[in-house]
Amino acid sequence: MIPSLRPQDSAPWWRRLLAFLIGPRFIDPPLRFVTVFFGTMTILPTGFDPAGGPGYVALSVIAGLLVIVSAFLPRLTLVAGILGTFAFMGVDPDLVNPFNLDVLVAAGVLLTYRRYRLWAVAVAGLALEVLVGRMVGASSGSASDAQVTLLVAVLVSVLGLGAGLGEARIQAEIARREDAVRRHEHELSRLRIQVAIDTHDTVSHGLATQAAIIRVLGQEAAAGRGPDVRTLSELGMVNDRSQRQLRQLLSRLRGDDEQDRSTDLSEALKSVTGAITAGAVAGGFALDVRFGALPPAVPAPVVDAAQKLLTELATNVFKHARTDAPCVITVEVIPGEGGSALQLASHNAVASPSGFTPRTLTRRAELLGGSCEVRRPDGDSAEVLVRIPLPADGAPVPAVPPGISAEDLLRADEAPPLAHAVESS
Repeated sequence: MIPSLRPQDSAPWWRRLLAFLIGPRFIDPPLRFVTVFFGTMTILPTGFDPAGGPGYVALSVIAGLLVIVSAFLPRLTLVAGILGTFAFMGVDPDLVNPFNLDVLVAAGVLLTYRRYRLWAVAVAGLALEVLVGRMVGASSGSASDAQVTLLVAVLVSVLGLGAGLGEARIQAEIARREDAVRRHEHELSRLRIQVAIDTHDTVSHGLATQAAIIRVLGQEAAAGRGPDVRTLSELGMVNDRSQRQLRQLLSRLRGDDEQDRSTDLSEALKSVTGAITAGAVAGGFALDVRFGALPPAVPAPVVDAAQKLLTELATNVFKHARTDAPCVITVEVIPGEGGSALQLASHNAVASPSGFTPRTLTRRAELLGGSCEVRRPDGDSAEVLVRIPLPADGAPVPAVPPGISAEDLLRADEAPPLAHAVESS
């Protein structure tokens, strides 16, 4: 069926009517135009025999209407045409039988659908009409009328069969090209997955080698022979986050839909805690990450944002905390406006008495409709509290607020710098 004219249940009535009149096949519009044209010509007064009476005129009009209907309902036209030929033979046997044209046109239309059995029924009906007409002395049984019927039957059959084979060729070519498109999409998907796997293996190997080097440098730094421990801690965090983001990218390239998937928030956050504590150990920090009761099923985008927030919060601690004092990060659910909220808080002694602004943490929290707050309980310690709302069951993930630009979103996804900075990432 022509896609633009395919009727739908919700389509307006005029569109469904137009689709019915045009037809589902490519050959239907010209075929129906021809039948409507010839049917209209037979209905005109010039198509009637002057010797016929009112009954003859009425039957001729009915026969002409059946010619028009034959392109839309060929089976009905075939049955009505065969019955009409014998009925007309009993009413006006001496006049030309107009229902022969109905049977012939219906036979040709049925051949376009390659309905060979119904075509054979039409031929048998015409042959029976000729035999009965010869027996009763009707006009349709004469040799001249039989020859005309035979010639028209051959012509209509050839045209109908040619149109049907042409339509079949068109549909076969469409099916072949659709199959080629499907095979191309399959091959493209296979190549995409293969490239993703190869990229993952290559980059993951490089990151794993980098992580091993970081551990060696951390051991040397602990012994006083290596680089600054803060830089190593931050480098370890960046390395772990790069590996995690690479796995997420591979998952997206595989076609996994993360928007509709729910994840255990506690397990997801604890999966990055190992890298955080490992970075703290390499940097010489006494970091303790504590978890409260967390919801088991949270949308994947919120879980991903929480992982990034936890990593950023740990990076912020590595930048500003003193190594000779304990550092604590707590993750818990607290009551919020309109529902519950996830709070990630860090408490540690700071190396510098000057204040700092955790810009990346603030930006990430704002993107999820949350907030970030810095407190200074005393001059030697600092607390950073990040809160993001947790969507209720079935509620959509909070959208980006209208005041946040695309540039802010990109900046929020930037990796923290490895160099020391007074301002937090």
